[in-house]
Amino acid sequence: MRLSWIWTNFALITTSVFLCSPVVLSHIDDNSRAKSLGKAEDLARGDLEFRLSSTSIRSYSLLNFETYKYVLLVAVSSRDCQSDNFDIFIESIQKPNLKSKNFRVVLIDSNPNPDRKKISERSRSSIYLFDSLQQVSPSLGFKKSGDFVLIDPRAPAITGRGHLADADVQTTLPPEIAKAWPKTAQPTPSNCPLVFDPIFPGTFAESFLPSFTRACQACHIRSEIYDQFTTLDQTLGWRAMSLKTIRLQRMPGGFDPYFQTHRIPGSATVEDVRRVTKWLTNPPPITDEMRNEFLMERNRIRKVTQSNDFELPVLLTRSLVKPVIVPAQGTVAYHNEFLGELTKEDMVVQAIRLKTNLNAAHHLNLLAFKAGEFTEAEYKNSTVMPFKTVEETYRRHFGKTSITKTMGTLNGKKVEFFKVDEPIITTFSRRAGVQVFDANSAVVIPKGSQLAVQIHLEPSGKEEVVDAKFELLGRVSTKPYGQLKRMSFTPSKNFEIPPGQNSYVSRATAKFDKRIRLKLLWIHTHYRGAATRIQIQSANGQLRTIASVPFMQLKIDQGQAFGGNGIVIEPGETLISEIEYDNSKSNLANPDPTASVRLGKETLKDEMHFPRFLYIED
Repeated sequence: MRLSWIWTNFALITTSVFLCSPVVLSHIDDNSRAKSLGKAEDLARGDLEFRLSSTSIRSYSLLNFETYKYVLLVAVSSRDCQSDNFDIFIESIQKPNLKSKNFRVVLIDSNPNPDRKKISERSRSSIYLFDSLQQVSPSLGFKKSGDFVLIDPRAPAITGRGHLADADVQTTLPPEIAKAWPKTAQPTPSNCPLVFDPIFPGTFAESFLPSFTRACQACHIRSEIYDQFTTLDQTLGWRAMSLKTIRLQRMPGGFDPYFQTHRIPGSATVEDVRRVTKWLTNPPPITDEMRNEFLMERNRIRKVTQSNDFELPVLLTRSLVKPVIVPAQGTVAYHNEFLGELTKEDMVVQAIRLKTNLNAAHHLNLLAFKAGEFTEAEYKNSTVMPFKTVEETYRRHFGKTSITKTMGTLNGKKVEFFKVDEPIITTFSRRAGVQVFDANSAVVIPKGSQLAVQIHLEPSGKEEVVDAKFELLGRVSTKPYGQLKRMSFTPSKNFEIPPGQNSYVSRATAKFDKRIRLKLLWIHTHYRGAATRIQIQSANGQLRTIASVPFMQLKIDQGQAFGGNGIVIEPGETLISEIEYDNSKSNLANPDPTASVRLGKETLKDEMHFPRFLYIED
């Protein structure tokens, strides 16, 4: 599956894996073509196995609350039928008990379109989660506001059910919670029914296929590694795993419907994902006509993704001097290499084609340095330099004039950050083929530039040979265009995430004195990266969120393309990028919750802070 906002006319093919979360690899159902698909329902439902986005940066699962003896999951409705007294009541039982760890109140709103800003303002000590896909609330049996289930989060198991306004509710609760129950101020939750909007799939070709294309196929089909839905039967074979990973928020990758304030036309919606999950949960009998329609749609998408109708001229071709041999096992490594002689003319690049071995090449950066900025030996050795001095490392890697200072916070404390002007032309991550830049922008490579490549290599389990061939394709349109530039932010000094800390936020801010348009952003972290949020603050202090990834996959860059004219940042406005890390055992991807984690390039041991932006100056 993919982020719902990607892949329209702004077809930056290189970003598709940044934007996609991979399928959790597993065997497909053995009986995928049988009339009854058996275990799919059991695998997909998992009442207590879910992850939901919140009012904060990140999303939560029950695993995040296992330090509490109980979790009280309560159904709420933000459709103007929740009394203020109910909010006051929830606060009254929760706030005095935060330190005791006896229980935690977690509110779940199943409204597909809640007023998140309003909820953030009124939700103080409570955890407020959003069930926009309406998968979790029905499976818990919630029917009206005030319904609850009592959870033992360590089992996990449901140990009780009821409604907060029931007369005998105190007698059914454990002593730890009953003791906190106000004796005079009884809860007054509205009996407002939770509205579970029906999704009518319609015919297979008219409803399911378009939604499946937008929400799933359009991303998976672009990756030879994760292209797993080649037939309708194979898609049904993966349905249990697909439903489960949607419920765990691993797919669509980074999907957060509440912060999609700049949705690109044609991208997936909440309704698309709901339609797909409803159809996969209870598919009708499969016919040969459906199978043929599925293949026709797949072939259509393949033609779109592989289309070469732009037929741009090849300006330059560069390859490695010799292929790199990657051993079957070992640690992640980087290969840095200059690509041939200096460029002999100015080049306006509209597209780039790459051929490489995706089995062992995690991502490749194509760079263009000013002549004489580095010697070849300096660049080759730049990735093995110690990370003791961040400034020295980045000046050596990206050039002497690449860094300016700005401000931010680490774990709430003010620190200095660097804004890095990167000479990276493009990044291909788990992706090869053609990358096409937005029609009203292009990359400009001046005459006398030194092209270079950096390859992030990962052992695949067998010895691999990795080569890389780049073709730079020229621009033929005479229409005006903006010159694409790239910037990133990083702390100026090494940060340290203590062992077991489940929320460590790195927040970079940068104020602009020129008008710019953001065309693309992507985030790179390692195993402890938990979530990210990008905001723009106006001169009068107003905040608007332009991207949110409440759950980040380990080592998978998350990103967002902004279609049309992009996102404008006016002079005097501030760009804020927040990345949250989880170094606790509740982060199942954490290699070692007992270790301190510092800024660095070793994937298992260190972390990265890389909010990167592609932009043009107006």
